[in-house]
Amino acid sequence: MAHTYLLVSDTGEPLPSASAKSLADAIAAETGVPFNWHLARHAFFNRAYAAVANLEDPNLKASRMQDLVYWGGWRDSNSLNIYTARARRERARTSIAIWGGAQRMDPLA
Repeated sequence: MAHTYLLVSDTGEPLPSASAKSLADAIAAETGVPFNWHLARHAFFNRAYAAVANLEDPNLKASRMQDLVYWGGWRDSNSLNIYTARARRERARTSIAIWGGAQRMDPLA
């Protein structure tokens, strides 16, 4: 793309937030699923970070982390810490829920 924005107006300028909200409302109305750009952004970065965290090659991992910083529009990788902390919390909650569910399903427990 000739620009770094995902959502642009007909003129190629960044889409105003009010217009983006209108699009989100239209998506929700058409799909019947609540849609929020901010939550979509968090979901993307949580999943992207988890994928990068699993990379074994340290050079590739560092490069992909810099990609995430760029995509997120942050000035440096320290800003990504907000998302990495959240991703770690979500992974922990998922593990606890799975472990807890498996334990309850065990007839001997």
